[in-house]
Amino acid sequence: MKIVSAFPVFLLFLTEFSCHSKIKATLTAGRKTVLSSPATSLKWVETSPQNQLNVSAQWTKSLASKLANQKIQFFSDSACGTTSGDAINLNSFSTTSYAFVGAYGNSYTYKITSVDDAGSEGTSSCSDPMIINAKQETTPTISAIASQATDLNTPSSAINFVISDSGTSMSCNGSFLSLKSSNTSIVSTSNVVWGGTYPNCTAVVTPIELARGVVNLTITVTNSFGNSASSIFSFEVYRSYVLSQKSTKSNDFMVRLVNDPQAAIVAGGKLIVAENAKYRISVWNSFPSSNQVPADYAIGQPDLYTVTSSSGGVSASSLSGSVTDLYSDGTRLYAADYGNHRVLIWNSIPTTFDKPADVVIGQPDFTSSTANNGGLSSRSLNFPRYVSGCGTKILISDLSNKRVLVWNTPPTTNYQPADLVIGQSLFTTNAASLTSTGLAGPRGVACANGKLFVVDGGYNRVLGWNSFPTSNGQAADFVLGQSDFVTSTSNAGGMSGSSFSSPAGIAINGNTLYVTDLNNSRILVWTSLPTTTAQSANFALGSTDLVSVGSASISISQAWNITTDGTRVLVPMTKFFGNIMLVWNTPPTSFAQAPDMVFGSDSMTYKTSPESFRNLSSNQMSICGTKLFAVDSSNHRVLAWNSIPDRSDIKPDFVLGQPSISEGIPNNGGISGGTMYIPRGVYCDGTRLFVVDYVNHRVLVWNQLPTVTGQSADLVLGQANFTTSTSGTTASTLFSPTGVFSDGSKVYVSEQQNHRVMIWNTIPSVSGQAANVVLGQPNFTSNTPNNGGISASSLASPGSIGVYGGKLIV
Repeated sequence: MKIVSAFPVFLLFLTEFSCHSKIKATLTAGRKTVLSSPATSLKWVETSPQNQLNVSAQWTKSLASKLANQKIQFFSDSACGTTSGDAINLNSFSTTSYAFVGAYGNSYTYKITSVDDAGSEGTSSCSDPMIINAKQETTPTISAIASQATDLNTPSSAINFVISDSGTSMSCNGSFLSLKSSNTSIVSTSNVVWGGTYPNCTAVVTPIELARGVVNLTITVTNSFGNSASSIFSFEVYRSYVLSQKSTKSNDFMVRLVNDPQAAIVAGGKLIVAENAKYRISVWNSFPSSNQVPADYAIGQPDLYTVTSSSGGVSASSLSGSVTDLYSDGTRLYAADYGNHRVLIWNSIPTTFDKPADVVIGQPDFTSSTANNGGLSSRSLNFPRYVSGCGTKILISDLSNKRVLVWNTPPTTNYQPADLVIGQSLFTTNAASLTSTGLAGPRGVACANGKLFVVDGGYNRVLGWNSFPTSNGQAADFVLGQSDFVTSTSNAGGMSGSSFSSPAGIAINGNTLYVTDLNNSRILVWTSLPTTTAQSANFALGSTDLVSVGSASISISQAWNITTDGTRVLVPMTKFFGNIMLVWNTPPTSFAQAPDMVFGSDSMTYKTSPESFRNLSSNQMSICGTKLFAVDSSNHRVLAWNSIPDRSDIKPDFVLGQPSISEGIPNNGGISGGTMYIPRGVYCDGTRLFVVDYVNHRVLVWNQLPTVTGQSADLVLGQANFTTSTSGTTASTLFSPTGVFSDGSKVYVSEQQNHRVMIWNTIPSVSGQAANVVLGQPNFTSNTPNNGGISASSLASPGSIGVYGGKLIV
């Protein structure tokens, strides 16, 4: 039986029985039966359930004289000295419950007074003390809790709330408090630390590592009676790219998220990914079934937390920061160690950390890393970009030597010479040649059914041989991306299924050919191997058609590589442009088909949140007074904050390059002064804003700092107007600009493909204004990398640019 009251209760039950004497004497009360003269008795029994005290009293008298009145008086002490409330009238001839209000832990006594019908009165002696030893049941309370938020992998700040209970003792710990989450994949019910001093309690909640999203959390307080009260509040876990990305051992951010993945293959059931920003090759013993699964071990590093370039020095077990391609013939593993001018070979796929390679190609030993070591020859390499196989043959695209080297069988000794060269007639030449026999920028290589395909990114084309070449410098049979062998225009004839703009990776799955079209943010797909010049692709991934770029939610930005294991199709997305890998579990068959998994990301909608962007370098952020501008290359935009954020959850105030902050389509609505296509740099000189628009081969200039979303630039450098995007090598044109800087009187622009820096001695006042000075080239019409040889005046693919201490730094 539960009694809901602010205080505990005595229940007094009295029953009148027949006797033969009249009450004349003083009555006695006690815990045991007490007899007095004349024959009268009073007996009470105490019981103590959880939350009440029952007192049962029995009273005996004679019927010689009828009782006129009976009363019971309670006292709040142990000797009937201090009354507690008025006396309670008792019914003489029936059993009735009477309530008495008392306090837990206090001692009470009572006396009973009886008056008969003749007016005679008798009063019992003081009862034995009664101590209330059970509390009245109560319900606790908890205050409302405001919505909370925390950054990825970061414990929340202290969440404050107040609890109370009138009838029990409490404290701020797990004995009384509990947490419930609406989504335990974001916040676990056990990931909470309680704190504070009753009644002012706190909770610190840590989200699941790498989890992101919004959940409802419920904090519940429960008292000793089992009664509870709850407070529900919203808890957001967001990812901030404004201040920094986490990379500490404690949160394993670097372990789980792929960082600058250049290449990926599946071999021996393992997933193997070259992660350049970690200077390693990461290995998963089985293909992950979900995003953000950490690697099992790494090649090139002693553990998953070390991220040192050429860790321990150039050796058989270290890698530079640019492993650009991987290949396996099912037994061996090949890695293009681009920065060390070599290809490493493991005779079996490594199964442990830091496993040293068995063979090195391009260098006489494992500690050498010189470009064209020993001179240009069949043994040397100069920035090997891709490695592949064709039957027993091993093929390496030797980028800066503008050739593809072929070994008829897998190399077994260090510095082993190649057997065949493609793109050059001799092993000792490396000049570019716009012909059917020459190459300018060899990248991906693939073969199938006796056919060979070589991507020539420098000339915006893919060369094809209907049968594998057998002689040095053998001419190709057909070309894709151009109408003939002597044309090299980017998107020749306009963007279509038969045009490229800087193609890079290539893969063949059965009879299906895939080519990554770098600057067009798409992958062209031929459903049967092409055999003729300018043959059109059948469809594209990343586009809704063959003449434009489609949905931003599945767009493909700067995919340098693509691979297939015969079933899956893998597309790594490199730094500045994604740090993820798209995975199709079965070969895609239609335009803009979404991947089945975005490995290394937190969701399939990895590109559309207004506050997210990836891997900024110093050249991709600029502070101007209180404003911050940040390049979001993958979403083809620049984000702007009117006040420099002091927290990671502050969203941008406006965006440039897009009509709204939730869009990310290249040249959205057509190329104009308000659109962008993979911006690569931003700089503010205090008055003006400059943005490098990489694929559109231009620099946008705002003469005054923009203030609203989609605001158009005032003028453009590298193009005559806002509606053209042609690359060029003149004083007034640009070819893939990467960096921009202004000191308020001069403008400096670095160009990747023209291998130079352009300088305007005064701030340009009109679109297309010619530069005054060129660095890295002898004149404005040359664009050879390391023109005249590596020297103090030559450049090769310059990136960021700036001025420090009066010095120009490129």
